[in-house]
Amino acid sequence: MHTVTNKKEDCSGCGACTHICPKKCIAMREDAEGFLYPFIDKSACINCRLCNNVCPVLSPLPQKRKTAKTYIVQNKDEQVRRESTSGGAFSAIAEHIIGLGGKVWGVCLDENFTAKHTYAENSAQLAAFRGSKYSQSELGNTFLEVKNALLADQWALFSGTPCQVEGLLRYLGGDKEKLITVDVVCHGAPSPRVFKKYVEYQRQKTGEFDKLLFRDKYSGYTHTTMSLYKDGKCLYHNGLEYDPMLKLYFKTLISRPSCGKCMFKKINRASDFTLWDCYDVEKMDKSFDDNKGTSNVMLHTQKAEAIFEEIKKNFKYAPTNAMQVCTQSVEMTQSHLPHKKRHQFFCDLNKMEAKDLFKKWCPVTIGVLFNKKMRELLAYTGLYARVRQLAWKIKK
Repeated sequence: MHTVTNKKEDCSGCGACTHICPKKCIAMREDAEGFLYPFIDKSACINCRLCNNVCPVLSPLPQKRKTAKTYIVQNKDEQVRRESTSGGAFSAIAEHIIGLGGKVWGVCLDENFTAKHTYAENSAQLAAFRGSKYSQSELGNTFLEVKNALLADQWALFSGTPCQVEGLLRYLGGDKEKLITVDVVCHGAPSPRVFKKYVEYQRQKTGEFDKLLFRDKYSGYTHTTMSLYKDGKCLYHNGLEYDPMLKLYFKTLISRPSCGKCMFKKINRASDFTLWDCYDVEKMDKSFDDNKGTSNVMLHTQKAEAIFEEIKKNFKYAPTNAMQVCTQSVEMTQSHLPHKKRHQFFCDLNKMEAKDLFKKWCPVTIGVLFNKKMRELLAYTGLYARVRQLAWKIKK
C-alpha cells in the first residue's frame, strides 16, 4: 500500500481521492496520531492520477477575486443562539435549505462521542450540528451523498472546515446550482485519538455522561469552556485555562500536520458562506455586545447574498467592513505553527494511560487554579471580555 502523497503536510484528510478513484483502490486509514490518510492498493491502481487531480491541496481551486460582503449576526431565536457556538447564523441558513426540501450536512457527536458528518432532513435534526466539535470529523460517504442529492435535483448544504469544502468542490468538479457550502473558520483540526483519550479520562474522573459541549455558554460567550452533562445535569464545567482538551488544542499540540501551513486560510474563499466568532463585537456595534454570542458572516457568492436576503428577517444584523473584519480575525488568514513539543506529546499519547498523559501535559498547578478562579470571577461579574480585550492590546 502507498499513500497519495508522501508528505503528511500535503493531506488535509478530506477523502475526495477515495471517492473519485474509478477502481476503488484507495482507503482512508488511521495513522499513529489518529488522523486519516489515503492509502492506495497499487495492485489495482491504473495510474489515472484522478486522486492527485481532485486533491484540494495538490490541485487547489482558483481563488475568487470578488470582495465579499460581511455582517455581524445574532439569531433572534434565543434558544438556537444559546445552543450555537457564536450567533446562530448557520442554523438559519440550514433552516432555509430544509424549507426548500433540501438536505443539510454537518458534524455531530455520535453515541461514542466520535465527530462524524451526517445529514439532516428536518429542523429538529439540526440541533446536533450546533456547537463546536474540537476533533477532526469522519466524512465517510458524505461527498457521495451530496452528489446523489444534487443528481436528484435536491438542494444540498454542506458545512465543514475550509479544506473539507474545497475537497467537496474538487470532487464535484466545481460549484453546482443547488449546492450551498459553508466553511467554518478554524484554529486547526485536532486529533480524534486525543479526543477519544480525553473522553476516556473524563469517564474515569467524572463518571458517565451523555452530553459534551466544547463551547458551552455556561459562563457567557467570551469564556471558552467545556461542559459534561448527564440527564440534563452539569457534572463538569471548566475553561481553557484548566480543561486538558481545550488547553492542548489552543496550544497547537494536537492539530493535523497540514494545519501548520494551511493553504485554505484566505479572505476570498471557495465557499458560499464563511462563518466565525465575533469576539470583538463592541468594536463593530456596541448594541450587539451582550455576551451571548455573535457570528461574523461573509458572503462570497450571489447565491449566498440571495439566501441572506431571504433569511435576514430572522437576525439582528449589521453590515461590516470586510477587510477590517478579516484583518482583526487572525484565524482567517494565519496558520498556527505546531508546538515544538508536538512529536513528544504524540509519542506519549500512544504509550501512556489517559490519566497520566493529561497529568503530565496539563498539570494542575497553583497558578492554573488561581487563573481558573480569576477567570470564573471575571466571567460571573461580566468583566472577562473587557479584561481579555485589554490583554490583547497590551500583547500587541
